[in-house]
Amino acid sequence: MSASIPFTADFDFNKSYTVYDESDDGFTSMGVQITKLYDTAEFGEAFDYTGTLGAEYSKAQTKFTVWAPTASDMMLNIYNSGDKTDTAKTAHNMTRGTKGEWTAVVAGDLDGKYYTYTVTNADGESEVVDPYARSGGRNGVRGMILDLDLTDPEGWNDAFAHKIPDYGTTADAMSKAVIWEAQLRDITIHESSGVSEANRGKFLGLTETGTKTKSGKSTALDYIKELGVTQVHFQPLFDFASVEENFATATYNKNGEYNWGYDPLNYNMPEGSYSSNPADGRTRVNEMKQMIMALHNAGIQVIMDVVYNHVSNAGSSNFEKLVPGYYFRMSASGEFLNGSGCGNETASEHYMFRKFMIDSVKYWTEEYKIDGFRFDLMGLHDVTTMNELYAALKAVNPDVIVYGEGWDAGTNGLPESDRAIISNASKMPNVAVFNDIIRDGMKGSVFTITDTGYATG
Repeated sequence: MSASIPFTADFDFNKSYTVYDESDDGFTSMGVQITKLYDTAEFGEAFDYTGTLGAEYSKAQTKFTVWAPTASDMMLNIYNSGDKTDTAKTAHNMTRGTKGEWTAVVAGDLDGKYYTYTVTNADGESEVVDPYARSGGRNGVRGMILDLDLTDPEGWNDAFAHKIPDYGTTADAMSKAVIWEAQLRDITIHESSGVSEANRGKFLGLTETGTKTKSGKSTALDYIKELGVTQVHFQPLFDFASVEENFATATYNKNGEYNWGYDPLNYNMPEGSYSSNPADGRTRVNEMKQMIMALHNAGIQVIMDVVYNHVSNAGSSNFEKLVPGYYFRMSASGEFLNGSGCGNETASEHYMFRKFMIDSVKYWTEEYKIDGFRFDLMGLHDVTTMNELYAALKAVNPDVIVYGEGWDAGTNGLPESDRAIISNASKMPNVAVFNDIIRDGMKGSVFTITDTGYATG
């Protein structure tokens, strides 16, 4: 059954709507799902925002901008600490702009302060971390305002002190790339790595040289260099949800909490468990830069594994709390689609999430000098987004490498013709894909342990 219900005034995205149906049995009611309205040209014309988002820092002032067109109110909260138990704050009213953006300007030098937003919409009131936050405190519960220049290691912007490898931009140079995939913690966590105990499993573990096993074999950075690889592809280095970043309780630095990192929490800040001090947002930024610089000076480029296709928990995510139903693909009944196999899939075809993805990879390239990106479950992103993303990166770094998994992991909400999958590779001439057909042909199916391929009998 369907019905057309005309509005006597413009639809108000700040409100929730309920439809009541009168019958012989009385009234029945149903909440109105507005998510399909996000797909309309009218919504895009009204609310697609092209400006800068996040905290724009200077010593004189910091400008905060967050996009939330469905919000009826927005407050900026400034804290001295990134610890959620420290509740002292100053609150600032934010002003709504013409495209659904909210802005506040706070005078003074806020370097080292922490911040959140309090958003009010049809779902109620929520305190959220800015999706554009560049660092944060323990467990990423608050964003951090940073003078990023002060996080640079000595010589970071000196071409003699920081030698970024150049392997060229031609197809021949790309085809000769020797990429080594690694999980950062794994490389140095064991005592046999020879890395100093304080740095094991951390960004700084890969800044040490001369490390050896008891039998004299090279380890860590020296081992990677001896392998002859041209790029290291790190599994996620952004802030992920599953590892507790409290040194007082966590045992992950030895043999406890562990995760590859495919459960995104804050996309634009480094993971705190890889830092020597996760309570200080400056430390994780500086130490990640130190690691990248050490790899570059060893002749090795850095590729970052990015997981924009889903978040750790959609219902509690900052995206969902800011603009309910916009950043994720939803069913007609308002449930999260699950093409990732992780409970949700993001909507790269929506202008503001496409913008977020592009802004995010550009930020990592410009601020951290990342050399390339590998996209997890790239088939959940659309072809247009991947092409626009590559073009934006190419303008920043002509040598950039972009590739991903050319598949998804479930029922994808995108039409097959729009998916960034291996069968659509010709539509993305500058974006490479893993070839699972060749992989399984060589070794057998990854899903059936007894299955064999050409190399395994």
